[in-house]
Amino acid sequence: PVDKDGGRQVDWIELYNGSLTSFPLGSSNHEWRLRAVSAGVGDRAVTNEYKFPLTAFFLRGSHLLVFCSTNVHSELGSYYTGWKLSGDGGTLSLINDGGTEVDRVVYSAQQPNVSFSRYRDGLPAFVFNPFPSPGEANPVNGRSEPAAKFSGVDPATFQPGQPIRFFATVRD
Repeated sequence: PVDKDGGRQVDWIELYNGSLTSFPLGSSNHEWRLRAVSAGVGDRAVTNEYKFPLTAFFLRGSHLLVFCSTNVHSELGSYYTGWKLSGDGGTLSLINDGGTEVDRVVYSAQQPNVSFSRYRDGLPAFVFNPFPSPGEANPVNGRSEPAAKFSGVDPATFQPGQPIRFFATVRD
């Protein structure tokens, strides 16, 4: 659950301004956007865009949360996309007011209740983070626990003195 969203459990995107300057994300002269493209192929890929509100201003060194939810809670502000992130993976892009992509994140299928974040704010490396910190600095929390799913064995390999072949999916 995210405190800034009234304790609701929703998908969210956190932006971090690591530059030395503050700047508007939305005004009559500026129109920054977030673009999300799901991992589907061809017609199955879905593209959604979110335009920052006219009052959006990005302070240097600050974190900005955008909530990816079809439920818009206007009492908490206008940082709601109106769409959800794909749990199967996809691409997120930050597009500046000139239409140039300034940041891109390609993410794989997500794990329940685990965030996918930069190892530390502003660094290029991403990790699965079991202890997300929405709206705050990304601390090093250690690794997510590995997950293993046993899928079965190959009965044809049951021969005396021979290795047995088994099938599993492991994620760390």
